[in-house]
Amino acid sequence: MIIELERNVKMQFTIEIPADCDGYVLFRCPLCGEFFKLTAKDYKDDTYLELRCPYCGIVSKNYFTNGVYELALTKTENYAMDLIYGKLKSMERELKSGFLSFDAGSRPTMKYESPVTVSVEALSIYNYKCCGKMIKLKPLSIIIGSYCPFCGVREYGDE
Repeated sequence: MIIELERNVKMQFTIEIPADCDGYVLFRCPLCGEFFKLTAKDYKDDTYLELRCPYCGIVSKNYFTNGVYELALTKTENYAMDLIYGKLKSMERELKSGFLSFDAGSRPTMKYESPVTVSVEALSIYNYKCCGKMIKLKPLSIIIGSYCPFCGVREYGDE
């Protein structure tokens, strides 16, 4: 993820999203709010141009959980505070020799960057016949039907 703070300053950091014991990563649809799990390999696969929510079938730009967003914001805030403090310390050194003085104060306390955790969800593995891909979703959705996140076909578990 790259976040531009100033014209010439770029920040880049990595957020690790852990997988469950079966190798599935938790995602959340920003439109309907439902949770589902995909393998990291399937999520990164460029064969499919877009992913759909298996519950509502609507395409979204991303399906990251709130924990991922909170960690990204905390990392960004810590970086920005460190950058601002560095600039203030630089000003303090420059003004020390002149008739003006400036005190940058103490270094700000950085916020704790809580890692993304695997949450326990009662999700079941379902194999989509259309693409041959497996995901984890709510057991009821297997019975009443769900959309394939990869091709958008609606499948029903009882077929």
